[in-house]
Amino acid sequence: GLIYAGNGQSIFKSIDGATVAGNWSSLKDFGANKVVRNIQCIGGARAAGGDSQLLRVIVGDTAGSAGEVWESVDGGNTFQQVQSLANTGYNDAYFSEYNDNLAIIVGDVSAALGVIQKLSPKA
Repeated sequence: GLIYAGNGQSIFKSIDGATVAGNWSSLKDFGANKVVRNIQCIGGARAAGGDSQLLRVIVGDTAGSAGEVWESVDGGNTFQQVQSLANTGYNDAYFSEYNDNLAIIVGDVSAALGVIQKLSPKA
């Protein structure tokens, strides 16, 4: 029954499968002009043995500032921002089904070029 959802500039959690409207908990407000674009439960689906306490959140910026990537290892009790590359906002992300340490993030156009960034550990 655990569900994570982005609503505007915040991420929320429901522990009852979203059956009761008032049972959502706000985990983090990412700030003015920010919008949650995508949420990854790292480790795969809980039904397949994954651990949904590990989260990655892609956050866009509606005012043209840089998009951000945030991670939590404790189910959203705390978040740490991942150092980002230069960008003018994020729109979405593709998370690999086979490698939890690989994501492709799509950003806003910059200098007439589309921005696509790879999120992975340093080699």
